[in-house]
Amino acid sequence: LEDEEELESRHLYVNSIKSISSDAMQLIEDLLTFDGLSDSEIELNEISVDEIINYSISLNKFKAAEKHQLIRFNSEHFSIHVNRDRFWRVINNLLNNAIKFSPQFTTITINAEQLTDKIRISVKDRGIGIPESMKKNLFTSDIKHRRSGTDGEVSHGMGLSICKKIVESHAGTIYVESEEGYGSTFIVELPLTLF
Repeated sequence: LEDEEELESRHLYVNSIKSISSDAMQLIEDLLTFDGLSDSEIELNEISVDEIINYSISLNKFKAAEKHQLIRFNSEHFSIHVNRDRFWRVINNLLNNAIKFSPQFTTITINAEQLTDKIRISVKDRGIGIPESMKKNLFTSDIKHRRSGTDGEVSHGMGLSICKKIVESHAGTIYVESEEGYGSTFIVELPLTLF
């Protein structure tokens, strides 16, 4: 921000900082209260899947740019019934991880599609992949299995556990397809019965 001379860009950076700070405070509150929150207490709203994913992309594009990564988003342009404040965190975490665990000059692809009985959102990277030995604890809060990113980024090891809780509170599932050294695809599926 100090180096940016163009007023419009400064304004964009300031708004991003404000948004990220506010979201971080909400995440801390959720971490402290989420275990006590029942599914029935989650307020669902109809929202465009494009809006949620584009918001997450806007928050992460600077990190991707630092690693010369390209984020591609393919969507069938439909709405979903979710708690926006919680669900965007799932997409944000998956995208953040894809950036963190992918080398420079790679592409990350997000797909959103509506199938016969469910909607599917996937985040695919060409990163370091996940060893078989780590997969069974991937969606737990077991921090023994955390790893640094490809540029030494710190990993706290809690994000996927939170993602799983949020997705399951929406009656959905989250899983990964990955081969060590060849990248990962994280997939979120929500039943159409929610809609």
